[in-house]
Amino acid sequence: MDQPKIGNKLAEIRKARGLTQSELAEKCEVSFRTIQRIENGKVTPRGFTIKTLSTALDFDFLKEFSDNSLRNDKSGARRFIFVQIIIEQTIELFNLKTNAMKKLSILTVILGLLGLGLFSITHKVNAQENTKLTNFLSIESNKELSQKEAIKIIDEINKKAKYHNKAIDLIKTYAEKSDSNYDTYVLISKLIGSFGHSTIPEMEIAQVVFFTSHDCNLFNDIAPLIFLNTGVHNDIYVKLAKSASMAETENEKDKIRKEIEKYKAQAKFNTLDEAFRNQ
Repeated sequence: MDQPKIGNKLAEIRKARGLTQSELAEKCEVSFRTIQRIENGKVTPRGFTIKTLSTALDFDFLKEFSDNSLRNDKSGARRFIFVQIIIEQTIELFNLKTNAMKKLSILTVILGLLGLGLFSITHKVNAQENTKLTNFLSIESNKELSQKEAIKIIDEINKKAKYHNKAIDLIKTYAEKSDSNYDTYVLISKLIGSFGHSTIPEMEIAQVVFFTSHDCNLFNDIAPLIFLNTGVHNDIYVKLAKSASMAETENEKDKIRKEIEKYKAQAKFNTLDEAFRNQ
């Protein structure tokens, strides 16, 4: 990666956002010296720092500087995401004082995430790019799916899916331990099984669904946005799912629906089938 280029771009975007080096450093929780050295082209930022800068400035540096060295740095960002999720769930595990079943569920999630994270980190060759993927998007599912029916469909998807099988295993575990949103688990399994990318943010949405104890139709509109809007920061959809999980009034839900429609209108692809054909 060309150090001066990323440094110049960082300075350009920072100034366009009206931030000083000190303000950006504070926002990213790094030292002023770090920002200064990156902009001067003296250091190459690591994967985690790039992700933090991208989020703070709402600009995808990973996409802008997509040479081999920067793509390799993505693994650092991925590791950070998994470690962060695992830490959060471990804290939640020890905060629960009496609910043994909930503790068991969270422990299962932690172990599942560890397995998925190790698979993602060690799977260095992205063979999906050269192999025809299976399209599961035509599989029908509806809101009236029972837990048993949902698990059966997820199992069938996992048997035929060429990649992301450990992720689909974890989705099945979510469905087995949940009392609602079975159609959403099927939808997420279809998405993960069909697409050769963006598994991690989709799994973050699945985790939000798992920790939501009531039915929420909004998840079914949010989860596909990741694949319709290729290249957009996926964090916004994970945050939208979290907002949906906490929405109680119709007014709150309507605001989320408007956000969903806005993102659909801006989408690169009109349908998931179109997105699948062009991945």
